[in-house]
Amino acid sequence: MPTPKVTIVGGSGFVGQALLGELHAEGVEAVGLNSDTLDLTSPDCLDTLCAELDTRTVLIVVTRSRHAHGSFEGFMEDVAMATNIARALEQCPVARCLYFSSVSVYGDSSTNLEVTEETPIAPTNPYGAAKFVGECLIGQVARETGTPFVCLRPCKIYGPGDHLETYGPARFIRSMMLHGQVTLFGDGSELRDYVFYRDVVRITVQFALGDRVGTFNVASGQSHSFQQIVACVAQLTGRDVRIEYVERDRPKVDQGVSPARLLSALPGFLFTDLEQGLAETSRYFETNLLQKT
Repeated sequence: MPTPKVTIVGGSGFVGQALLGELHAEGVEAVGLNSDTLDLTSPDCLDTLCAELDTRTVLIVVTRSRHAHGSFEGFMEDVAMATNIARALEQCPVARCLYFSSVSVYGDSSTNLEVTEETPIAPTNPYGAAKFVGECLIGQVARETGTPFVCLRPCKIYGPGDHLETYGPARFIRSMMLHGQVTLFGDGSELRDYVFYRDVVRITVQFALGDRVGTFNVASGQSHSFQQIVACVAQLTGRDVRIEYVERDRPKVDQGVSPARLLSALPGFLFTDLEQGLAETSRYFETNLLQKT
């Protein structure tokens, strides 16, 4: 295979920027495309996107809608972007394609502490449904064109630079530092797996530059409650925090995700400990928030 070049669709996002930095540090030719220069929701994007693709391109798709997480508008945009990427791959063969999906494709209607790649697909929100549509569209074109295809299903990603404000570590840390308070649903005891952004980047680079194919959950294999995350950050930063508990709008559900298939493909891979990841994330937000105030 010729020396690859990497094109990241979604290169200005939280994970996309980190991927670009890692690839450049390793001396890999890489470029990031973003919504400022390429409107992937419009069919008119095909010529521009195809101009970036050739038979030595490794295409990494980390796009997501800027609409509210789980909104109908977000679903429509995510599906439109996946559709146009699939159309571009039909016209312009590439060396490999990596698609960022999500563990949201499995849904969270009931407790499951051993989610595997064989767990039935049953999304419970528009975001998970859109990601599965993307898997199907892009995966089908990859099969038809003989393109090696990797589908990554990460759990919740956290770390420095996460400004998405979704329910989890970054949101808790910002609220704690700005207001001295964190809001938790119910008693905050739901279990979820969080994976540090740098681990996601390292995993993605290995798949991008390697020859493995298939669908892989990207998870640490260790679930923690939201209460534990808040308590850990408070201890790490030495801050007092008020916790506001609000009524759940849905039943409590715990989730654990197995990384067994991933670790079989990447033997010896070590995930960042939650406390270490939260410490680095807290330092980032403390520095950046203090600079803005």
